[in-house]
Amino acid sequence: MSSWMAVEEHLELWLSFLACLVLAAFYGVYALLAAPSGGHPFGLSLGAIGMALMLITETIYSIRKRVRWLHWLGSLRLWLSFHILTGIVGPFLVLLHSGFAVGGVAGWALTMAGMVVLSGFVGRYIYTAVPRTRAGIEWSRDELAVRADQAQMELDEWVAQAPAVEHTLARLAGPPANASGWRRVLLRGFEDSTYTSRVRAALRPLKHAERARLGELQRLLRQQRQLERQIASLDSAQRLMGVWRLVHIPLGIALFATAFIHVIAALYFKGLPF
Repeated sequence: MSSWMAVEEHLELWLSFLACLVLAAFYGVYALLAAPSGGHPFGLSLGAIGMALMLITETIYSIRKRVRWLHWLGSLRLWLSFHILTGIVGPFLVLLHSGFAVGGVAGWALTMAGMVVLSGFVGRYIYTAVPRTRAGIEWSRDELAVRADQAQMELDEWVAQAPAVEHTLARLAGPPANASGWRRVLLRGFEDSTYTSRVRAALRPLKHAERARLGELQRLLRQQRQLERQIASLDSAQRLMGVWRLVHIPLGIALFATAFIHVIAALYFKGLPF
């Protein structure tokens, strides 16, 4: 179950990379049959579709997020996944459209697209640090505290049923983290991996009977750790998300300004090849 949840959490990334692989295969066939060029009908089609997807990326999710009565179209989490999917596939199509020839205004547009995509990955990482429901609604600090108390109660039940677990939990307990909130947000992937290794090492000496439910105990320990971190770094994660928007939105505006200049210049000087 936990492995499937991990796949589901990153599903839009897997689908995006799969789509890019399929598109790259088609592009390989195209490159064998013709000289790749942004002015070729096929290359021009790639650019037009990529540009349309990037426009969808910047508009549809923003509209869904701000217009409340559109909730019937699906959850915010679903539309964020669509936003990420089009935000990766669209720039990749633009890259294929360019024929990997970067220069002039087209080169600047391609560079800006790359910066926006990289910024998007950073934003997604920060976004996932803010705990949300499956529908994409943020948990409040009080709701997180309730869930943390529930996790602690389950751990107490473990201790009552298996006294050896108490020694294990004592080994995992340590001094409270003194890292600043923003560092706990940005380095959480490394900290989670380190903590998971510590959990496995601490649970290894348990007797076979007590290890029968080892997976459940590991899940519970990781959940408690995650909740504690989320409560401690909630404000920092929200502030980082605000700072990220101040960078990402102007990058998106610059990208589309450059892309439109490129399109207008191409139509003016070269016209449509059809």
